[in-house]
Amino acid sequence: MKPSRIALPILLTAIAGCLAMLTIATPVHAQNQALLGKWNMTSTAPDNDVLWTLTIEYKDGKYEATSSTGEGAGPVKGLRVEGNAVHFSVDYRGGEYAIDLTLQGDSLTGTWSGQGDSGATKGQRST
Repeated sequence: MKPSRIALPILLTAIAGCLAMLTIATPVHAQNQALLGKWNMTSTAPDNDVLWTLTIEYKDGKYEATSSTGEGAGPVKGLRVEGNAVHFSVDYRGGEYAIDLTLQGDSLTGTWSGQGDSGATKGQRST
């Protein structure tokens, strides 16, 4: 049986479409790889600085993160990664705090807010 003249262009178009999807998806995933790892964070509060650690991993096709302070550790809530931006919330001393960060080189910078206060948050990749 001879291949149809119509089927070949359709097949080539389908293959080209699949290849285009792969090339579009790869850079976004590669860009987010820079977020992975352990980060030493500092959040500036009205009375003092809060030192904490953020660990971001990529497992089973999704991002996961944990935060830890000298008072304990646990998973973050509502983690969203969009390009170089990271958003989540954490429980700390009986309150919930929103964290918004942006990756800039080997630094994370952003803000925290909760319990009627807010401030700057920054971090460096742990070595």
